[in-house]
Amino acid sequence: MPIDLSSLSVEKALAMAVRSEADAAEVYRKLNGQIRNFMLKEKMRFLEDEEKRHRELLTAIYRKVAKGREPAESERSILPALSLSLKESHSVPDLLEIAMDAEKT
Repeated sequence: MPIDLSSLSVEKALAMAVRSEADAAEVYRKLNGQIRNFMLKEKMRFLEDEEKRHRELLTAIYRKVAKGREPAESERSILPALSLSLKESHSVPDLLEIAMDAEKT
C-alpha cells in the first residue's frame, strides 16, 4: 500500500528515507556476496557506499530537524522492499541498468 507522503511530518519522512537508504545498502551488500566477477563486485561496493553516504546525509539532516535525536531504527522504508537477483551472465551494463531501474521505483 503506497504511503501518503503529504500526511507525514518532516521528521517521519526523513526517518523513513534513512531506513530506505539503509535497506538499499543492505541489498547491494548481499548482491556483492553473490558475485564472483571482480568488476561487478566493485560496482556493488560502490553502490552500497553511495547508499551509506546518502543515509549519513539524511541522518545529519534528521538530527538538525529533530534537535539532536536519532531516527528510529524501527521506521519502515518509504519505498517498497528492493530486491534484485543477478545471474552470472549479467554484464556490467546489465547490472547498472538493473540497479538504476530499482532506484526509480
